[in-house]
Amino acid sequence: MRNTAICFAALMLYPASAFAQEAPVHLKVQVVLIDKDLNLKPVPKFSFTLQKQPAGAAAPIALKTGLDGIVEADVPAGRYQLLTPEPVEFQGKKYSWKLELSLAPPGQTLDLSNDNAVIVPVTAPAAEGGGELTALFERLKNAVVTVRAEGGEGSGFLVDADGLVLTNAHVVERSPYLAVQFDERHKVQAQLLASDPDKDLAVLRVNLSAFPGAVIAPLAHAPAGKAPVVEGQRVFTIGSPFGKEKTLTMGVVSKIEEHEIYSDISVNPGNSGGPLFDYQGLVVGITAARQERLSRIIRIEDAQPIFAQARAKMAGQAPPSSVLLPVEPSDWFPVEPMKAILLGAAPDANDYSFGEGDFKVWILTPPLRFWLEHEEQLKAARKKAKRTGGNEQAENAELLQEAQHYKPVITIRAVPEFSQMFKIKFKTDFSRMRLLCDGKEIPPIHPGRFKMYLLNLKREVTDTSFGGSFTYPYDSIPASCNAVSLEIYSEKNPQEPLVHPVDAAILAHVRADFEPYRRLHSPK
Repeated sequence: MRNTAICFAALMLYPASAFAQEAPVHLKVQVVLIDKDLNLKPVPKFSFTLQKQPAGAAAPIALKTGLDGIVEADVPAGRYQLLTPEPVEFQGKKYSWKLELSLAPPGQTLDLSNDNAVIVPVTAPAAEGGGELTALFERLKNAVVTVRAEGGEGSGFLVDADGLVLTNAHVVERSPYLAVQFDERHKVQAQLLASDPDKDLAVLRVNLSAFPGAVIAPLAHAPAGKAPVVEGQRVFTIGSPFGKEKTLTMGVVSKIEEHEIYSDISVNPGNSGGPLFDYQGLVVGITAARQERLSRIIRIEDAQPIFAQARAKMAGQAPPSSVLLPVEPSDWFPVEPMKAILLGAAPDANDYSFGEGDFKVWILTPPLRFWLEHEEQLKAARKKAKRTGGNEQAENAELLQEAQHYKPVITIRAVPEFSQMFKIKFKTDFSRMRLLCDGKEIPPIHPGRFKMYLLNLKREVTDTSFGGSFTYPYDSIPASCNAVSLEIYSEKNPQEPLVHPVDAAILAHVRADFEPYRRLHSPK
């Protein structure tokens, strides 16, 4: 879950010292804006002036931020007016500042942010190559795909008619399951052709016959030794941040280095591996989500060697299957069952779980997931309402908003148990699982694995393992199934599964939970 608590340093004024000759003030100014996803974005190369008061008492002092959005300088003490000759444009708005300051030794820190800026909305800029940005997005969005791997998802884009997809290596590394999703209805198997972890690049191949609307992203070609963009140039990306597919984000190039482009553009989890476009619609780089204020984008020319490797490997090979894979529903689970939980009708997780070998397994429905994910908050709200005589529903208003964003899917989660006999450690590692109806496998929407950690009292990692989380369509276990079973494979015995017949009582709870959704979608 994203952390939305954003704090800015307060303006600190120091009392004047009684020196015979007044000491200068060490001033530190940081220019930081908050984007629409509540990320902090420094403003690099931003110019402003300090005019000593009264006006004309001294020449203006010109300052300019570095790549980190910070500038430091020693200035005489006194009263100043901070002015920004040119506003900075950021996500469809113009930001400028006009502040009165009183500077006194020894130093002072000042944040220029959304909180103290003059903000004016602007219209989206016209694309430099003709046409509007909206038209560019409509033309290029089908060149961008969501790359789904066992450990999560990222973005990618089509680079030629043979179905080559460029993405980040860290998105697909060590994943036996790879798929590419073109839109909400079209998802196919993908094949890894080449990977370069040092450059964080990978090339996949898909069968484009599965998606007739596919578009090839045009790549920028700059002269040898030249970058495909310049500092200050506008750029945009299309990707899947936080699972929101086909999302457009704009920014400005801040700095160019030999292998990387720096920009203030937002590159969040799910955006990794997406294309960075210029305003002519040409791909100039590949985005990579990293925990840094300025996004670092891999220059497109660095991908040429891995393209050559991929084309050499696919020579003479048939493309992957064009059979469409199951996709997540586009609608949402109804909120009424969650409202019932908010009013006290909580499910019992034991009614949905069982043990098999060294694994603990849960068959999760949207109401059960909602309860497990918010159990502590709900209990705390109930206690507060009793203590203060307040309204419990008012305390849960924020949770009710979250309750409206659950997909109508079944999630089967299998986690290894741990031993406490001599040393606390995991008993096994999850490899994969199969859900069967009358002996026939039910294909999952997404087969996922996640890393698990055991910590001691000092919060040190003492052991690691893998758990499994497989997502299935809500109707994947119909009442017509005479026998439902689950096969769980461990890394120790990858060919010998643990087989568990799923109890009829658990299946009855699962089907009952989805009844409100079925009623909404039954023929009238």
